[in-house]
Order: sequence, then C-alpha cells, then structure tokens
Amino acid sequence: DPEEAQRMLAEARQTSSAALGDLRDLVRGIHPPVLADRGLKAAIESLALDLAVPVEVSGAAPEGLPAPVESATYFTVAECLANVTKHARAARAWVELSVTDERLTVVVGDDGQGGGSPSAGTGMRGVARRLAAFDGTMSVSSPRGGPTRVTLEVPCDSSSPRTTPSSGTA
Repeated sequence: DPEEAQRMLAEARQTSSAALGDLRDLVRGIHPPVLADRGLKAAIESLALDLAVPVEVSGAAPEGLPAPVESATYFTVAECLANVTKHARAARAWVELSVTDERLTVVVGDDGQGGGSPSAGTGMRGVARRLAAFDGTMSVSSPRGGPTRVTLEVPCDSSSPRTTPSSGTA
C-alpha cells in the first residue's frame, strides 16, 4: 500500500526530527554553548548575570580544560550560586578561579547568614559527588552569621583518565 508507506515514512521522519531536537536540547543542557564558545570564566559570568544577587567573578581558568572538567565545574558553580539565592540571604556573592599544579580551584562565597552544611541537604552532597567523579573535592566553611565559602578543587590534567572522554576524542 503506497499511501500507507508514505504516511509511515512521514511519521518516522517527524518522530526522528523530534528525537534529534530533544537530543540537541539535552546536549546543550549538559555542555552550554557559552561554555564551549567562550570558556569557563565567561560561562560563569553569564550564569551570574541572571541571578538576583550581584556576583563578582575573578581570576582565570586556563584555556583548553578538558570538556568534562569544564562541565562539572560549571554545573557545580551553578548549584552553589543557586544555593546562595535560595538560602543565604546574601547581599553579594563571588566566584574566584585559580589553577595551580594541574588543579583548578574555585571558591564560591557569599556574605549571607551562613550555616550551610553538606549534611543539611542534598544539593551540596550532589556537588561533592559530581566533583568526586573527577577526583575533585569540596570543602565548606559556613559559620552561623556568615560568610560562606565553598572551595572546589578539580584535577585538570588532560592526561588523567578521569578527565579524558571515554571515546578518546575531545
């Protein structure tokens, strides 16, 4: 039945186009275009523009970080900044980037009420798990009354098996 075959082909084409669109959206969510186009610092600056709390981004991230390290760091900082806006009652926040001895260090801080703790909720535990996948660490200093400082450290040696894409391509 040629008409039925045409209808089925059109439906298959439409379904596959929708699936490709969904995959593209997913990939953009995993690795935001600004991160791929302009690097980690610019991506964090872009993220900070949308927050209700003013955020100062300082320091530098090296060019050519492995994509998995960039993505994990970006989403970790995003989670930390979300916590600032949800819980800290802060007037301002900051993100400091630095690299030493093949380790990327990011400090996310705020002048809010303090009292943040990885044991108090799932958000910070999720951050720690995300970093642990790359042999990274998270430490939190958040005394009652503030300020809060979340220090993230991630190895960024591109030869590390944890930071190299499994396909062997960049």
